[in-house]
Amino acid sequence: MTIGGAVLLAAGAGSRLGGRPKSLLRVDGELLIHRQLSALHVLNISPIMVVLGHHGEAIRPALKHTLAVNTVSHPTQTHSQADSLRLGLGALPVGLADVLVTPLDMPLLDQAAYQDLIAAWQQRGQKTTFLGPVVGGKPGNPVILAGSIIPAIVAGNGPYGSGRWRDYGAPGVEHWQSDNPAYVTDIDTEEDRVRVVSDFSLSVAWDEI
Repeated sequence: MTIGGAVLLAAGAGSRLGGRPKSLLRVDGELLIHRQLSALHVLNISPIMVVLGHHGEAIRPALKHTLAVNTVSHPTQTHSQADSLRLGLGALPVGLADVLVTPLDMPLLDQAAYQDLIAAWQQRGQKTTFLGPVVGGKPGNPVILAGSIIPAIVAGNGPYGSGRWRDYGAPGVEHWQSDNPAYVTDIDTEEDRVRVVSDFSLSVAWDEI
């Protein structure tokens, strides 16, 4: 049970977190980016492409001793999540059957959460080209894309990467219902960080500078 490849989105400025890279938060002592990479490696998901941007120079050292991870960087400081999606997918080898895409600001994601999502993908409808979790009516992440739609995404065709691509009833889109909060718990603000610590009894902290 595996997926053809993965794109990890780590290009954001983290402006609502004091301009710090979310992927370098420590969750129970482990860097968030290492936590996600470890889970994907155990599941034999390869190749893995990490999309860098605003904090690329800070994040790269954290990847020096990780296994088989590739990076691609935005050429400018102005970019959107849709831009990151296109950049990451375009940097992967052509012809992958499917690709998992996840932002690197989700502290509860673990191997089991990835496994459950992949299992749902393998049981998807015949015409499904996009599958994403929904928890309590809220769309979540990660998502999985069929290889057949990747060229269109890279070319910038359609609403891929924006909220509209997950509209209910959109062709090829399948919403997988789950009750796992891991898929909808992210950290955008300091209030989010404090809430995750309180609600889930995790240590979520920055390294001391």
